[in-house]
Amino acid sequence: MVLHQHVESVYHDMKLNNRFYAKIFKEAVDVDYLSIWTTGILALVQHTPLHLNLARKISQERNLNELERYFANKIPEEQGHDEWAIRDLDLQRSYKPQLSIEELPVLPEMHCMIRFIENTIRADPKMYLAYIFFAEYMTVLSTPDLIEGLESNSGISGKAISILGNHADLDKEHVSHWTSEVSDIIDFEKDKDSLIGVIDQAAKLYITFCNAIFDYREKVFIKEARG
Repeated sequence: MVLHQHVESVYHDMKLNNRFYAKIFKEAVDVDYLSIWTTGILALVQHTPLHLNLARKISQERNLNELERYFANKIPEEQGHDEWAIRDLDLQRSYKPQLSIEELPVLPEMHCMIRFIENTIRADPKMYLAYIFFAEYMTVLSTPDLIEGLESNSGISGKAISILGNHADLDKEHVSHWTSEVSDIIDFEKDKDSLIGVIDQAAKLYITFCNAIFDYREKVFIKEARG
């Protein structure tokens, strides 16, 4: 439960320090912001099967049998989720047909997040469990608030972020059983500080990515509008 409470605390801080979330919760959001975010999340989700396969392979090489089985069982669950984000981008374009979604880049800050995950796995695949828990529980906590904010403040359907809505539905069960599922793999007392360290770094990188959306939009979209 310590990790659950820590992620809940991280989410509380994220409401204050994540400019993207704060804007959605408090005011209307142009779909530009949402599409830049979704493009980054698409890249992240596309890497999930790659990361899981890497974690399984390294666990096998290091004779971490329980950990290898965990990742092997997780791989089929994460297949095809990128299709949700692709459909989200198509739906988002319906709110602003002139938006050239195909030209949106994956921001460098998301590439940093992806590299962090890979480096974590290579250093100790067991610590990848902390990132998985962070991503799943943060999705469960934040998705209802984000959907409500988009629909009430921006008139954008929650279906435009089905990448979150669908994951939240799946991840509720994962989160509720997470401690028991990994109890044979993790020594929570011994590994607590390391697990929390991964969660904190992942949260920091995610907030940095979300805040960078504003800088990109100011530099590209508003500059083009001023033309």
